[in-house]
Amino acid sequence: MQNRKIHFIRNYIYVSIVVIGALIIILMAVIIPGVLPDTKDSAETTHSEPTPPSEHTIDSTDTNFGVIPLPEPPFEPPEPIEISLPPIIDTGALDNFLSPYTDRYAVYYENLETGFVYEMNADWILPAASVIKAPYVLYVYTLAEAGLADLSSEHIYKSGDYKDGSGKIKDMPYGSVFTEYELLQYAIRNSDNIAQTMLVRKYGTNEFREFAESLGANPALITTVAGANMTAFEASIYAKAIYDYIESDSVYGETLKTDLMNTRNIMIVSDYPVARKYGWWGVAFHDMAIVYADSPYILVIFSDTGENINFTPFANISRRFQEFNDNEFHNEF
Repeated sequence: MQNRKIHFIRNYIYVSIVVIGALIIILMAVIIPGVLPDTKDSAETTHSEPTPPSEHTIDSTDTNFGVIPLPEPPFEPPEPIEISLPPIIDTGALDNFLSPYTDRYAVYYENLETGFVYEMNADWILPAASVIKAPYVLYVYTLAEAGLADLSSEHIYKSGDYKDGSGKIKDMPYGSVFTEYELLQYAIRNSDNIAQTMLVRKYGTNEFREFAESLGANPALITTVAGANMTAFEASIYAKAIYDYIESDSVYGETLKTDLMNTRNIMIVSDYPVARKYGWWGVAFHDMAIVYADSPYILVIFSDTGENINFTPFANISRRFQEFNDNEFHNEF
């Protein structure tokens, strides 16, 4: 009898627990929807494509969980690149003016502020004559700037240095002593061949050839300094290098400019200051100039008229280019 009571009590308790548990589950399903799984829906979703996580879904594998994302900066377009191109100018009038000179003359003109270029026969290869002295002097000055040349050093004029032609040293006795600075001045102001020879004896040809190549010139045209060839275009490379050197904070720029403004044989003429280096040897009759106009420019005139020299074409051509430069560029800056 006692065992039957105990068994009854156990069954009662078990049933009560089951009923109470069922009531609790039903109550939770009513109060908190979604707790009980929908067997119908779950059966359907097991065969559907996975739903992409919403923006609020927490991914337990996300290493950036808990990191507050910073707002992206506003897009800023890059600064526009300004490319300055030379102006387009009608040169028909220049072409007509220069037509009588096309057989014997080569011309290169460049406005240094705009980069506008006019060329006529600028690729003709002719003997450089004494025009080569200007870039060679520039070369020595750059060595001095770098501490590789001492312009106060002295050079003795020897019989092996003698060269006929232009210059003053040829009229001086052997054994005369000159500082390097004096030789540089003689080479430019008097186009002195002996001064040039003495400088080349010290600083060489191969080294100068490398210097010319560094400027963008063709070193193959320089077999020797005295026997170098040149085109009007090549001369413009040297003229621009000299202009840049003068306009920089160089030690000897003003000295070089003063010497180039005090040379003999004025061929290119202008109402403005002109820094120039002329050349005359055999058929070669040239002038290379930097014209310090309101808008400065380079003008190179080469010719093969050295056996019958005539300064008039140089004057006429240079006057026409001054007019052209003033009309086209005078008021732009």
